Amino acid sequence: MIAFARPLFLLLLVVPLGLSGWAVATRRSYVATQGRRFKGLLRAFLVSVLIIALAGPLIGERKVPNNVYLLVDLSASVMAAIEAEQLAEQIDELVVANPDYQFGLITFAAEPQLVVPFPLRLPLTPLRHQGEKSGTDLSAAVDLAIATFPDGGRNKIVLLSDGRITYGLDRGLAKAQLAGVPVSVVPLGQEVIPDFAIDSFSLPTVAEPGRPFQIEVSIAATTSGEGTIIIYREGEIVFLQQRTIERGITTITFTDTLDEKGKHRYQALVRGKGDLLPQNDLLHGAVRVDGAPTLLLLHGAEDIPHLRRLLAATGRGFDTFSRQAGTISLAQLSAYRAVIMSDIVLAALTDAEIAALRYFVGDLGGGLLVIAGEEEVRGMTAGGVADLLPVSYITPQRGREASLCLVFVIDISASMRGRVGGATQLDLVKEAVVATIATLDRDDKVGIIVFNRHYEWIVPIQPLGDRRAIYQALLPLRAEGGTDLYGPLWEAIRAIEETPARLRHIIVLSDGETIIQPGRHFHVMLDHIGANEYFTLSTIGTGVGINEMLLRHFAYRGRGQFHWARDIRAIPALTVAETQRVSRQRFISGEVAVIPPVGQEILMIEEIMPLPKLDGYVLTFPRPTASVALQTAKTNDPIFAVWRTGLGKVAVLNTDLDGDWSSEWLAWPQLSLLVDKMINSVFPAGMTVAGLRPAVVVGEEQITVTVDAYGADGWKNFLSLRGLILPGEIEFSLSQIGPGRYRAQLPLLPVGGYLLQIEELTHKQRVRTIFVMPYAEEYRQIGLDVDALLHIAMATGGSYVGDEIIPPLAGEGEGIFTYRDISMPILFGALLLFIAELGLRKLPWRIIS
Repeated sequence: MIAFARPLFLLLLVVPLGLSGWAVATRRSYVATQGRRFKGLLRAFLVSVLIIALAGPLIGERKVPNNVYLLVDLSASVMAAIEAEQLAEQIDELVVANPDYQFGLITFAAEPQLVVPFPLRLPLTPLRHQGEKSGTDLSAAVDLAIATFPDGGRNKIVLLSDGRITYGLDRGLAKAQLAGVPVSVVPLGQEVIPDFAIDSFSLPTVAEPGRPFQIEVSIAATTSGEGTIIIYREGEIVFLQQRTIERGITTITFTDTLDEKGKHRYQALVRGKGDLLPQNDLLHGAVRVDGAPTLLLLHGAEDIPHLRRLLAATGRGFDTFSRQAGTISLAQLSAYRAVIMSDIVLAALTDAEIAALRYFVGDLGGGLLVIAGEEEVRGMTAGGVADLLPVSYITPQRGREASLCLVFVIDISASMRGRVGGATQLDLVKEAVVATIATLDRDDKVGIIVFNRHYEWIVPIQPLGDRRAIYQALLPLRAEGGTDLYGPLWEAIRAIEETPARLRHIIVLSDGETIIQPGRHFHVMLDHIGANEYFTLSTIGTGVGINEMLLRHFAYRGRGQFHWARDIRAIPALTVAETQRVSRQRFISGEVAVIPPVGQEILMIEEIMPLPKLDGYVLTFPRPTASVALQTAKTNDPIFAVWRTGLGKVAVLNTDLDGDWSSEWLAWPQLSLLVDKMINSVFPAGMTVAGLRPAVVVGEEQITVTVDAYGADGWKNFLSLRGLILPGEIEFSLSQIGPGRYRAQLPLLPVGGYLLQIEELTHKQRVRTIFVMPYAEEYRQIGLDVDALLHIAMATGGSYVGDEIIPPLAGEGEGIFTYRDISMPILFGALLLFIAELGLRKLPWRIIS
């Protein structure tokens, strides 16, 4: 394609063209005419060439340039691992190795900068990023590259980075995909950078005056080395330790005590030999000391001196309230952060009291510890306050083992022939067994031993399964022979002791009349039954003439019940009732060892193990989302369990602390420490005060403060809320964004600990909390992340450039036209023609022709 830079000069072509026409039209002698005509045409051509040269002729051609933007990561994590001069040399080598590309250069960290537009000239001076280096925003850098690519070329991005993109990764990849720009990657830095960082700094947001609390510091090290760990309080050193810090995570704990009310600032610092990134060596924290007690002890009519003594030994400040003095109300509970309930019959709580407890835990984020011994849970059913607890008093459909092992010892002697309405006593006993097993689960275990002068297992102890086998075993039984209870009862005891089950129970159905022979040591049997904690025993006397004293004595020593069916028609109903009583048994008595489950982290009690034994507990079943922290050693029944419900936590201790079941515990010097850990398991880090629950989220670009406002009737709307951040005296207002929810967005603050106060202006109510501005995420993950770089390349169709050679760009591109000035060659040709024309002018036409 030909174009002209000065096309108006082409109008002058009229002159040579006119001369050429005149020369052709002139008619004289042949020789003279032909000579002049030729010379005139030659001169006209020469003038035309000069005019064309003056018009600036250009020759155009379509080219598709290969445009490559180098996106160079100059964030802190990269610059800690590579020198600026070394990086400039690496870029020079990359550009030289790829002569088919034209390059532009963008540096970026928290924000991008266009350093060199196309084309890049070498050599580069060491790169210095002028913006904030505490972040790596890939999205903004990709945006800038796509917006400033030259038109018409094939475009590509080459990312030089360690792969530690702190934000904008997904957005950046999506933008590159949408624009059809592949992103190849060049690794920068080292896989392992010597670094010692404070990974986490944990301490309570609120502490009680004079009460010790624990501080935990975790140090993350990429290599082993000598280091110093320091904890400051208000600028003064309260902990200093020099030690070898191993590669990985090292955790240390420190106990501190504060007496003065108010906010106390802490700092955790690590100094390690060879540390290349000092920005992550420091974390801030803060603790607020409140003067008023944060724990409420709710109890029944009687005083609870044992629990008072234990709480006093923990050093916690607490208030007490007797339910005899009034009902439990939300206004009363909301002044505290945690509540302990003891010596209160749970079934007697009113609907209003249950609603107050549920609101206190679920909506205000409070903690609730329920001490539930025998008296507290008596009469409990499903629903009500039971739904608030982490355990259930109802046997689950599928247990870890058989929930119940039931052995029937049935008298089939001749004395069981008595009739009522055509049915014998034995027929009614059969009916009772059939009705009883109909109430059991398939996984429960059942055994039936029958006796007269001899005994026989007609159904050995086995899972219930198909009930028809039991029905068939009962059908052929006949009442005949004498009565010898001693042998079959010993056999039943031996068998049930060897059978694993959560509940094991023997039911004797007999008139109790048994032969007495030498060697029948009933007192030994009774002592064995009384001393055995693995099973219980009940008796049902059938008929009018029974050995009541013997049957009552068996039931008493077996911790069961005695029933007398004077009307033998009551035998089925009594048997079913006794079975249901046992299968729903809540109170397990007898000495039992208590242990923490393997791997539990709720109660850290290694230093006080082993725990004393209990003399009994309430049988419960943990809910699916509950965490069991203490359990029985043999049956794994929960003794102490915790779960989260709503914003708060609820825990239950399935025994008493008044001495009935816990005499060894109360005599144990470490019990106050165990109780303290139980309270800690539900004690909230922060909670709602006066119906206001603040939350602070430190984001990538701003701080978001939200407040949820609750009332007894639900969400609180249209409130006037004002916030204040200290230090700095930063005041702001919150706007309602939803039912009961208010929000304010603030710019990021310097690293440190801050106190946030939210005030509800109408009712002059305030809530305070503490939040911390940590160091930037840029300093948390360091070193080369090859997986992230490969992900970037694969997601956009790029490649991993490891040898400085950038793969060819695919696609044709629209291309651009480039023009080359050819006026000088034409002028040179015109000069040669001019010289030739001068020479030809001296020669006659005859010679030329």
